[in-house]
Amino acid sequence: MALRETLEEVRSAIANGDARDANEQEAKAWFITPIVEALGWRGRSRVRFEYSPSQGQMRMDYALRGPDQTTVAVIEAKAPGQDLTGHVTQTLNYAFHEGIPLCILATGVEWWLYLSLDETSAPHERFFAKLNLKDDPVDDLESCLKSCLGYEAVTDGSARERAKQMLDERRAGERVLTEIPRSWRRLVEQPDDLLIELVREDVQRELGLMPSKQQVAKFLRDSLSQPTPTRAPLPAPPPKRKPPIALPSRPPKRSGPAKRPVGFTLHGEHYTARTWADVWLGVAGALYTQHSADFDRAMQLRGTTRQYIARSEGDLFTARRIGTSPYFAEVNVSAKDSVRYSRRLLELFGYRGDDLEVLEE
Repeated sequence: MALRETLEEVRSAIANGDARDANEQEAKAWFITPIVEALGWRGRSRVRFEYSPSQGQMRMDYALRGPDQTTVAVIEAKAPGQDLTGHVTQTLNYAFHEGIPLCILATGVEWWLYLSLDETSAPHERFFAKLNLKDDPVDDLESCLKSCLGYEAVTDGSARERAKQMLDERRAGERVLTEIPRSWRRLVEQPDDLLIELVREDVQRELGLMPSKQQVAKFLRDSLSQPTPTRAPLPAPPPKRKPPIALPSRPPKRSGPAKRPVGFTLHGEHYTARTWADVWLGVAGALYTQHSADFDRAMQLRGTTRQYIARSEGDLFTARRIGTSPYFAEVNVSAKDSVRYSRRLLELFGYRGDDLEVLEE
């Protein structure tokens, strides 16, 4: 069976709840093994199960073998929902000491990919991709798995090169995100004429009045210790009174798919929403109101190759501005994904995903 077709079947099974109570053996049989085989690892000469090079050593659930019977990748499987963090160090150490280049931890739903033989000993510095078969677009999953774990790619060496490239991109992205606030602080502490003129021109466009250079420079310096006001107030949550329509305190339980939203509640506040995009944008806007100073962390919400929140419209397929913030959200997503990404965004800021209650009719 082709990889894409296998991924679609596995995603469908996960969506239907097959992963909810699955144990490790069921995860391997239903989710992991079909994908491993679709990637070209079939037959005793290519894959060994419950493999250990010698008695008494740690056993790997899958040992993927090249044409010369050398193990080129290992997969350690766990039950869906199990936290993989506690298994990373032991699995990586095994792969490193056995000289195995690629190491994967998988629950069937989540797949964590590592370069075992990278020069650093820190596990997070060897991590190059995290895949989620429930949430990530199929195109991204297919591309990453095929290029990093497909039989041909692994055995001809291109998988390792692609993994190194992805690792370098991840490290570079982390360095950039760390440096952006530092760069902004440097610019604001000693604003140059270009930055000052940009602010002056923007104020003039909005008000027809031109602030002085001194006013702008002082504001920029003061903004380092004070919240930055927006040009227009963000939409305030509705007042704490009974909404005009009868909204239940919790969304009704449904056995079938949701029809359409009429609003949502978040941290005790009611918000109206007529479309699923309104829910997604409304949650993002509420979080921006509370976390405008560090909202850049929202840009960590992304798939393997797709971004869902960005500062530039050009980084997204179908962008809409989040309130009056400088951020944009990708709205070319399904109803289900609108809620899923809203909950993942809440978790990025330290809240629980189930703090969001979507009200439907």
